[in-house]
Amino acid sequence: MASGHGDLSVKALPSELRHYCSAYLEERLYSQAFNLLSSVISSRSTASGKVFAPPSQYLALAATLTVHPTTTTRSKSEEYLAASNSALHLLNLANKNLGPINSRFRDTFVFNRFANSRNESRYATDGESALSGADGTRVEPLNLDLAQGNSLWSRAEDFWHVVGWALNCSILHPKRWARWHLFLQLMCDILEDDWKAREKIYNDMPNTGTKSKKDCSVLIDSLLFTYISTASDHVGSDRRILRAIFADGSQSSTNEFREIFRNELQEVTKDKAQAARRKGDINIDEEIYGDYLDNPEPEEEDDEDLDDPMHKPSGSSSRADPNRVKRQRRSTRKKSGKDDIPSDHEDEGPISAQYDKLDHLGSLDSLTIRQRLLHLLSRVSNTIPEHFMTLDRLYSFYVEFIRHLPLPTFQLFVSPSILTHFPSACQTTLCEMLLFTMLENAAPNSREKYLSQTKLERCFLPFTAKTHSVIDNAKVSILLESLIRLLASSGMILSRPQLADAVSKGIEARSKKARIDIKRGQNKKLTEEFGWVWLIESGDRIVYFINSLIPKQPDPEYIVIEP
Repeated sequence: MASGHGDLSVKALPSELRHYCSAYLEERLYSQAFNLLSSVISSRSTASGKVFAPPSQYLALAATLTVHPTTTTRSKSEEYLAASNSALHLLNLANKNLGPINSRFRDTFVFNRFANSRNESRYATDGESALSGADGTRVEPLNLDLAQGNSLWSRAEDFWHVVGWALNCSILHPKRWARWHLFLQLMCDILEDDWKAREKIYNDMPNTGTKSKKDCSVLIDSLLFTYISTASDHVGSDRRILRAIFADGSQSSTNEFREIFRNELQEVTKDKAQAARRKGDINIDEEIYGDYLDNPEPEEEDDEDLDDPMHKPSGSSSRADPNRVKRQRRSTRKKSGKDDIPSDHEDEGPISAQYDKLDHLGSLDSLTIRQRLLHLLSRVSNTIPEHFMTLDRLYSFYVEFIRHLPLPTFQLFVSPSILTHFPSACQTTLCEMLLFTMLENAAPNSREKYLSQTKLERCFLPFTAKTHSVIDNAKVSILLESLIRLLASSGMILSRPQLADAVSKGIEARSKKARIDIKRGQNKKLTEEFGWVWLIESGDRIVYFINSLIPKQPDPEYIVIEP
């Protein structure tokens, strides 16, 4: 995480160093360029406090190389794999040593897919801000397709398109997810650090009694708010952001958040990989150039792209060669004929039969990214609700998307001891709002704004779910268990008879109300039987927790008056 960087004096790279780096990058010697830039960022002068910042276009290219198939899952040499890792290291170093504001990530990580016309030059510039150095010095655009039309910033619609596709990969395409996960980790770090730095500036402003729109400009200029506001170009933008964060690999999700790079899911065949290894890696000192001299065309143009008239080399004829043998394509579609994006997973049977799996929304790494993004949105709502939405409205969206999740994933989201990127106050609010939508109508309302032990005992613990569903009653029990843990972590709950009585009544009531529907299919019955296990075990944990793990309320002291 980045700390304060306000005391840094950031300077643009000297022109000679820029020429070296540009030459390296345009000749596709990525590792050499990024290692040089990393050394420059790390060598801060302690005497002058000056540090050199790479031009925005170098950092934008580094972000593309971090996830582009030709440098990751479809890399033809170890050199390109190393370049991807060097690019990621450079970006992390810039965020840590320079800070997100000094690194000018807001001007760098700009999605421009719809900014330029399709008829413009392949190497059209992306705007003056992205082509200038830290001190406004003009930097020539890189003559490289990965820095222009085939970059991440030109291929994706916006940040939420990236989030949705990457999280779909966490479920469907583990090899691609391995790289997208690293990128989303980096982006979460940058978004969090940028917001934290700007929030500090905002809070340090003199208190004028009211916060005007002008006062909020430092927050509105954040990278996070930029991504939120650009999403408003879509109809139903608020829900689209949440759909991206909760992307589940379903047909509707993959239709909305499609692959970003052309033929992204293809991998290098064994024959090509062996041929690439025989050619060796690039080593300038030993005069080993690998396949560099044999492949003058950009590496991002795959065999499949040659059939695309948009990717034909300039000057080539668009007429097909009649003597050319047609190349057989291996279809990536399923034999059923459905227009599905191929998955790295085999068919594992009905979803209800897999109900005890924890990967409905991917692994814990995927869930952690989702929770970090949810927390970032809540920070914006908490600070500038007038420019985004109120916390109540935002959390109502959270409830809408979390309430119907399969039980294991639901438990991971609401448990305070598994995913820890939600502060206790946010986690408590989420659990309470979920309970308000799920509890039976007999549960009384409370005027207390914040959760307390008395409110928990009177309004939540003794009651059941609205329905007879075993799953719903198990979810209610898990939510109550989470609230008890949250109060205990703050030292706000004591073991006493009222608590034990409320817990006992609630466990008994939920066990009586929940029942299995005998009219349902076999798979649904298995799911509900699985829900019974969760319901019983959650009740047992609550009883053990209040009897053994939280302090007992001291007995009242009586004063004995002698006659």
